[in-house]
Amino acid sequence: MTQGRSYMNSSHLFFVAYTPEASWSDIIRSWQEEMCSQFLVCQSLNAPPHITIVPPFRSTLDQGNNIMRWIDQFNSEISVETNDVYRFGNRVIFIKVKPHEELSENRIKLISRIRDLDIEIRAGKVFHPHITLGHKIPQNVFDEAWNHFKDFQLSNTVICNGPFLFQLQNKKWNRVDQRT
Repeated sequence: MTQGRSYMNSSHLFFVAYTPEASWSDIIRSWQEEMCSQFLVCQSLNAPPHITIVPPFRSTLDQGNNIMRWIDQFNSEISVETNDVYRFGNRVIFIKVKPHEELSENRIKLISRIRDLDIEIRAGKVFHPHITLGHKIPQNVFDEAWNHFKDFQLSNTVICNGPFLFQLQNKKWNRVDQRT
């Protein structure tokens, strides 16, 4: 087996998401940068602003190429409505996205297809579409961060493109734009 073939069959980390158009991504990114600079919560800067529809999973690059072909069938522009800043417990602050039928349907279809490849995906039955501003927020700064962001408003219609496949490379999530 060649070294290249071995690399293709080793395990890589992926997720699938929609991304907001550039003007909204810039606003969201500035809030994520503020989360990082003021509260030292910087993990969300490791990926572009996005709405995850398939959470991180491990697969080979060959499987990733199959997934890319399926994703190509879903490629579209969709309008979603954002609904201000919310929180999941005391660890995550996010921009809520109102429930959206196409997002939910595409999520179900893609998770099913990926699981058909015997890939384990830890996805709950309930889908809470959102765009993360900060996660894994330490308890000692959560209240201060929440008080800072809770009144930020982004209630609007946002155009999103996708879905796209992202791969973790050198601690950054990069969009996979072409098959290997």
